[in-house]
Amino acid sequence: HMVRTTGLPLARPRCPATLHMAMPPPPPPLTWQEEVETLLSPETKQGDREVLLRDLLSRGPEIAGDVAGALSSGQLESLLPPTSKSRQLLADLEAVQRQVREDLLPQSLNVQTLQEVASDVASSAQEATERGPAT
Repeated sequence: HMVRTTGLPLARPRCPATLHMAMPPPPPPLTWQEEVETLLSPETKQGDREVLLRDLLSRGPEIAGDVAGALSSGQLESLLPPTSKSRQLLADLEAVQRQVREDLLPQSLNVQTLQEVASDVASSAQEATERGPAT
């Protein structure tokens, strides 16, 4: 309750300027996929894991629907968040798979390469036979 000491109108107490500034919007909620990734991260604290697990359990119908949709469409990568470590790992594995399929396998099926490898193996076997067993 404010007390008036003069005939002037009461002045409201001034609030610090920081109270008048707009608060930044809260971060968007995590998708269930991001929650799973966070839950599985070794960097996540135990208390946070418990909260994440409870939330994931409550989102069971949503998760089941998303998984069923990904399975029926054959788009399993849609289950991974676009900016997640899991998505990056999948991209890295796909790059290795592509390199094996496009570079290493064709090269290994080259007759000349196979002949060179066979010759190297035969030479190594001959040298080992000449040396005899290790004592």
